[in-house]
Amino acid sequence: MKEITKGKIALLISAIIWSLGFLMVRWMYSIGYSVYTFLFINWIISGFVFFLILKYKKIKIKPKRTDIKWLITLGFFDVATALTFIWSLILAKIAVAEFLHYTMPVWAFLFAVFWLKEKITRWKFFALIIALVGISLVFNLDSLSNGLDLASLGALLALASAVTYGMMMNLGRKLENVSQYVTSFWMRVVGTVILFFFFIFSITFKSWLDILIFSGYAIITSVIPLSLFFYGLRKVEATTSSILMLVEVPLASFWAFLFFKEGLTVFNIIGGIFILVSAVILIKKHKNQKFS
Repeated sequence: MKEITKGKIALLISAIIWSLGFLMVRWMYSIGYSVYTFLFINWIISGFVFFLILKYKKIKIKPKRTDIKWLITLGFFDVATALTFIWSLILAKIAVAEFLHYTMPVWAFLFAVFWLKEKITRWKFFALIIALVGISLVFNLDSLSNGLDLASLGALLALASAVTYGMMMNLGRKLENVSQYVTSFWMRVVGTVILFFFFIFSITFKSWLDILIFSGYAIITSVIPLSLFFYGLRKVEATTSSILMLVEVPLASFWAFLFFKEGLTVFNIIGGIFILVSAVILIKKHKNQKFS
């Protein structure tokens, strides 16, 4: 199996796992945990697990001096993405916030072309268009238009989360020569330091049982997918990776239908198929045919 194919499969698996993340978030809200407590515990536990992995695998923890600034920046954007997206869900219509958040590939493409100098192939461009059409169908853009006020704080935060997420894709690619475990560890360390200042003012500690559940959640939805995510970014360009990660969207809709009996419309299904088709195109096409 080609290395690029392994990378694409790793990215798809990480997207599948992350599509289940909202289940835990809903449970967390139902028992009264604050956003900051939830994120801080998740970050610190996953960071500790990555530390244990590095020690077990005997991988050097200290990064190269040239990589430090990118790791710190990645940690900042990681927290920024989480906070802006969660607050956008609170301040804007959920469908509007999710639609704007998942415009991430557009920003990832822009950063990749102008910063990383990645080439845009005809197939990448075609897949991006199909994916964006799919996103519009999943979130029924026509019905969203009445509530799509881009000047509102919720919408601006959702757009900000898309931009920071797109930048994360590019930073992960920038660190392609760094072990995925080292990248994940330092990203979580930086994020933990930032989140600590939010956490101390909103502590909602309930019980040790909840902490154990959070620990399991951190391993399943942070340690495993982050390892796969950054492994994939070491093999696959940011432009391609950003579209593959959109597989999370139709899967999240499916889990919501399966576990919470939320409505699943024809538009949701067709949009999901469009997104999956865009992913299949990128998995199948390896030729470096430049777009012109």
